Amino acid sequence: MSLSQEPGGKMKWLPWLVLLWTAVLSFLVRDSLDFRMNYPMTEQGPVKEGWFSVDPDGLYHARRLHRLMEEGAPVAERDSAMNYPEGARIPWPPYYTYALRGLTAPMLGGETESLQVAVERAVSSLPLWFGVLTSMVVALAAYRLGGAFAGLAAGTYHALTYGAAHYAMPGVGDHHAWVSLLAALMLLALSEGILRGALEKSRSAWLWGGIAGALAGLNLGSWVASLLYILEVQLLFACLLFVHARRSKPGLPALGLAFHLTALLVVMPAVFSSPWKEAFPWMVVNLSWFHATELGLGALVFVPLLALHPNPVLVRRYPWIVGAVLAGAGLLLWIADLGPAAGIREGFAWVSRADLFMAGIAESAPLLGSEATIPGGWGRWLGYGLMALMPAWLWVSLQCWKQRKEAVLPWLVATPILLAQALGQARFSDALSGPMALVLALAAAGLFHRLRSWKPDWGNPIPSLAVAALLWIGLIGMQWPAIAYGLDRCQHLEEDRASQSFWKLGAYRLLHEWLAEQDGEGAVLAAWDQGHALEWVAGRPSVATNFGSYVGEAGFLAPARFFTASDPKAAEEVLRRHQIGEVLVHSDLENTFPHLRNQVFSVESGQLEPPRWKASMVRQLMPLTESLRSGEGPQVDFLRLIHVSPFLDTTHRPRLSKDLGPARSLPCGWVWQRVAGARLEAEGSARATLSVDIRLRYPSGREYSYQAESVVGEDGLARLRIPYNTESLNGEAEVISAEWRFQSRRGRLIVREQDVLNGNRIKLD
Repeated sequence: MSLSQEPGGKMKWLPWLVLLWTAVLSFLVRDSLDFRMNYPMTEQGPVKEGWFSVDPDGLYHARRLHRLMEEGAPVAERDSAMNYPEGARIPWPPYYTYALRGLTAPMLGGETESLQVAVERAVSSLPLWFGVLTSMVVALAAYRLGGAFAGLAAGTYHALTYGAAHYAMPGVGDHHAWVSLLAALMLLALSEGILRGALEKSRSAWLWGGIAGALAGLNLGSWVASLLYILEVQLLFACLLFVHARRSKPGLPALGLAFHLTALLVVMPAVFSSPWKEAFPWMVVNLSWFHATELGLGALVFVPLLALHPNPVLVRRYPWIVGAVLAGAGLLLWIADLGPAAGIREGFAWVSRADLFMAGIAESAPLLGSEATIPGGWGRWLGYGLMALMPAWLWVSLQCWKQRKEAVLPWLVATPILLAQALGQARFSDALSGPMALVLALAAAGLFHRLRSWKPDWGNPIPSLAVAALLWIGLIGMQWPAIAYGLDRCQHLEEDRASQSFWKLGAYRLLHEWLAEQDGEGAVLAAWDQGHALEWVAGRPSVATNFGSYVGEAGFLAPARFFTASDPKAAEEVLRRHQIGEVLVHSDLENTFPHLRNQVFSVESGQLEPPRWKASMVRQLMPLTESLRSGEGPQVDFLRLIHVSPFLDTTHRPRLSKDLGPARSLPCGWVWQRVAGARLEAEGSARATLSVDIRLRYPSGREYSYQAESVVGEDGLARLRIPYNTESLNGEAEVISAEWRFQSRRGRLIVREQDVLNGNRIKLD
């Protein structure tokens, strides 16, 4: 039985039909998972028309593209708005931004919208088409390797795979759909090249090796973790070296050399511009000389083969010689902790820090095991075909070996590596879905041809149409979790858009837009998931980022240290160090608190006990009653509340305590401003108490009372720090009344704005 069943010459339209079906299905699946957000609704309708994106990485890509359009080339490699005030290197290489610039140029020519809105929507729309193209690439590869049924099966399975669609939904602007497209094209180029004789003919080898290498270099220059996909190809070449040792493959040296040299040439501009190579010349997790060296060494492996071709003895021994030399050199470098070895060692350290800091991110969670918290689990993300993957892989591998079908090897080598990655981190489901769909399709095609030719004892052969229908139903059934999820989304899409869960995200967006309208100074501190929105929408520097420790450990930990602090002085010091102007508190911070607490407690292991919710700073900054004093801590006197979201988070369910009250009473967010605070002093007898009561009203209709008191000290003075002026607006807060009390006296409290901003002293007579 042949692994490949090519269609007849009279059916030249068949591949186009397979590709058309795949494209339409892939588009419909991704479009049904629409992740474009609407603004909150009021009785008069939506607050604002149009949609926006809440994908943090997509918003940063939009901002980087906008900077390229405003500032011109080259793409920015540093960002002064992150890790404020020090700034930070940008961990992403520049090629995806250049690709976005070229691809969005036709979409950004109109004058009907502001440039910023147009950029955001364009960046958040392209990944859908990357996902559709990836499905078509997988279908084409399967068609070329296994015939029409295999192409149709692979395209269908990939189109339905939620793990492949997750990064290609409308409204998501992340780079993963682009990266997976390039990875699939690279595998297609290698398999197509082998089909066209690249292992036998040098001319074909140089062509297809160069195409695959260019795609690899472009991918590495878009996302550094694409090195994993290059390692897959290098493992493929290692397998082919052993094949070459037994059966001469005269085109292999040219194929391997062309791949590595082209990849090196394509990625070198990004390496030269990388800001990481200066401080970390051999870093693995960001672009450095390590990646150029790795590709260069890969090219050198194939140079001797060009001269060894006439010598069969050395050719047979060459794979073992190469393995021994590389292993010995690597061991020496590792022991000496030099060059690339030092970069790999540092890479493991960075990975451990990423695990520590980023463990709460959904896409980093595994698909199997006790820590598998991904909604829908592996059944939705990869389909039940996962259970048949390894048997199918073994069968296809056996057929490949028997029939000497080296063209299937690129996909076979990639599958187990990506399977291990996807089961460990859900984000790699996208990359796995292509090879997985192809392997399952080739196995299904083999079963199809066997059943079609099988003649049972009790009658005639089973009709081909019946066999195809049976296998088709089985294929669709394997993706039932994803299909059911997509159908549910389609049925309730408008309800979802009008739901409180979606409105809440719109309310968060309005907080960012409100900040954009203010003349604030300094950075904004918030939970990590708000950072890129603050930088892009609010146009403000942030001390909140999901780039993790890439931006510097102190900057990444600052929000956790502030929000979990029970000591106001320690919390204020965090704000002072990072020159914070405002603090954004959103209604989901209670859910984020355990993650923030784990960050601080893990790093600052000298603490006797982890931070407590009720004593934390974040609890004090989520006022629900009329008093601005919340939780168990003292009154915060270095922040004033300048904005309260008019929208309520009715989806909130208290997790850590019941003191947050009913869900209907929880605003979606608060904005606090850091101020010096006026210094109020009163002279009196020992143990006399000075107290103030300032009542505030906000446009949202909420009223709060700021109350503070102080006892006369040994020097005969009672001192209070007042963060609110009483003569004008405090942001949006209007002062209804302001009163002081001391001993038997009371009076109207008068505090000017300059007193609050400059920390002026006010003495009560």
